[in-house]
Amino acid sequence: MIRTPFLLAFAVCVACQAQAQQEYEVRPIKNSPTFSQAIAVNAKLEVLGVREVSEGATVTLRNFFRSGDNEVFIKPPQGFTNVEAEGLSEQGQVIGYISRPVGHEGGSLHGFVWDSASKELVQLKPLAGDLTSHAQDINAAGTRITGYSLGNNPPRMRPCVWHLDAEQKVWQPLELSSLQPENPFLQASRVVISPNGKLIAACITEEKISELIYDSSLFVWECNATQVWERRKISDEQLKIKDINDSGAMVGSISDEQYTVACRIDLAGKLERLGLLPGDVSSAAYGISNSALRPADAVAHGHAPLALNAELLECRCDHANPPAIAARWTNSPAASTL
Repeated sequence: MIRTPFLLAFAVCVACQAQAQQEYEVRPIKNSPTFSQAIAVNAKLEVLGVREVSEGATVTLRNFFRSGDNEVFIKPPQGFTNVEAEGLSEQGQVIGYISRPVGHEGGSLHGFVWDSASKELVQLKPLAGDLTSHAQDINAAGTRITGYSLGNNPPRMRPCVWHLDAEQKVWQPLELSSLQPENPFLQASRVVISPNGKLIAACITEEKISELIYDSSLFVWECNATQVWERRKISDEQLKIKDINDSGAMVGSISDEQYTVACRIDLAGKLERLGLLPGDVSSAAYGISNSALRPADAVAHGHAPLALNAELLECRCDHANPPAIAARWTNSPAASTL
C-alpha cells in the first residue's frame, strides 16, 4: 500500500431519496503531520481512525479513538504486534483483530472488542475447535459482534456472531449456519450486522468448484422470537457487502466488467448500481443510514481521493443520521458533490 504525505479523504457519497436539502459542516482534525484517516464515526461524533506516528527512527500506523478533543491509541496486548480496528458502536466500543507472527500455537489472528470507557481490550474466542477469529462489525448497542472463525484439519472458515452475556460479562461465540465449511469470500467482503442487531448479512460459499474457486452468494440471517438465526438466500450475486440497516437494505460493491461499482440491494434481492462522480470509473459503498424516511441513503467513495494536507476531516450534519457525508447521490443515476 502506498503511503502519501497527506490525508486520503475519499470522495464520500450519499444516495438520498429525501427532497429536503441538508447543510453539512466540515471540521478538520489536525492529529498527524503526515497521514490520518477516519475508519468509522458514530452519532456522538466519536471517531475511530488510523494515523502515522513517529517511533524513534521509524514511522508506523496506529489506530486511535477520538471523543471531542481527547484522543487515545488502541494498543495491542502483550504477545501481539498489531491492531487493525474495523468498527465502532454507539457506546464507543471498537472491534477488529489483533495479530502476531504466523505459526503461533495459539493462532496468529484474534478478534477483539475494546471499550473506550475502561480502555480494556478483550479477545473474542473462536468457535469450538478453531484457532483464530476476526471481528468485522458491531451493532449500535454494542451487544452483538459479527465476523468469522477459522480452523484446520479440515480447513474451515465459518461466519459467526458473538453475544454479550451481560451477567457474566463475557462474549459467547455462535456459529451462523452455512452451506460449506470453507467461506473464503468472508475475507474480501464482511459479515455485517444491522444497528438493532436483528439482521446479519454475508456472502457465503454455495459450491466449491475447485481448490481455488468458490461460488458465493448473498445470504441474510434474521434473529427470530426464539433467538434462533434463520438463514435465507437473497441473491446469486457475489457482492462485497459493507453495511446493512434495520430495514435490510445493504450496500457494498459489485464487479462490473473491469471495475467495481457501488451498489445497493434489499431483502427482496433488488440490486441497484449507484452512480459515479463526474470523470470517475469506479466506486464502493461503505455505509447506509438507518432513517425510515431515507431508506436508500448510502455512503460511498469514488475513484479519486482528495488531498487535504494531513488533516482528518470530521463532517457535521444537521441530521444525526448519517453523521458524516461529503457528497450526495440524488435519485438520478449520477452522483454529485456537496
